[in-house]
Amino acid sequence: MEARGLSRRAIAPLGLGGARVLVYHDVGEHGDGDPRYAVTRTQLAGHLDQIRRGGHPVVPLARVWSGPGGQAAPAVALTFDDGRASDYLHAYPLLLEHGVMGEFFVNPGNIGRAGYLSWPEAREMLRAGMRFQSHAHDHVYLTLLSAASLERQVLDSKRRIEDELGCAVQFLAPPYGDLNRRVRQAALAAGYQAVCNSWDWPARAGRTTVTRVAVYARTTPEELARLLRGDPLPYLRRVVRSAVLYPAKRAVLSLRPGWLTDRFITGAA
Repeated sequence: MEARGLSRRAIAPLGLGGARVLVYHDVGEHGDGDPRYAVTRTQLAGHLDQIRRGGHPVVPLARVWSGPGGQAAPAVALTFDDGRASDYLHAYPLLLEHGVMGEFFVNPGNIGRAGYLSWPEAREMLRAGMRFQSHAHDHVYLTLLSAASLERQVLDSKRRIEDELGCAVQFLAPPYGDLNRRVRQAALAAGYQAVCNSWDWPARAGRTTVTRVAVYARTTPEELARLLRGDPLPYLRRVVRSAVLYPAKRAVLSLRPGWLTDRFITGAA
């Protein structure tokens, strides 16, 4: 017990560098996706208050990528995946209320469908200071696609968002966090600055892969505070868990490509 306590006291002051890129999937009292990712409005409001109290500047991903620098507390970027209607109904008003911006990763193939953002809503959000990036054209596993289909998913989504909203799309977040070297290379060839993954770790400037920290329904204020200040222990726990689960997920996916889609048909990633 005593040795464990000494170990924690020795590790915690080190603090991990880099920006904290938080990723949300569903905001509201009755989430439409995987309940593990459903964060209530009250939870999100509490998170925004925590970020403010900690003195963390909220910055766009482009500044994370270029290196925000100069802040007393690590910078935070707020990202939202899937382009659900809850982004407009719940997340967007809270971001406006707290005077911060969010980065929304959308699938153009889903825009306008029931339960998802519409293009007019996205334009309103953009005018208010929100930003939009690509979550691929459709919510599919990119690593399973042929070269031609992969190119369409990353390139057509970028062009469609830019055409509809008139903004530059600089980042791709593959659905389900499904990323490998081939997907990253296709994204860079299509003109993206970097690809966002789901590997829980602070993000470093100038990398072709932006690491993001998932926020879950079960994420407590205490855990979030530790993640924000860079306590290595909660990050290491998450990394170990991913290292165990990811190979198993890939093995199942290679044997039964439709399994995860069927199981998490409304799930978030």
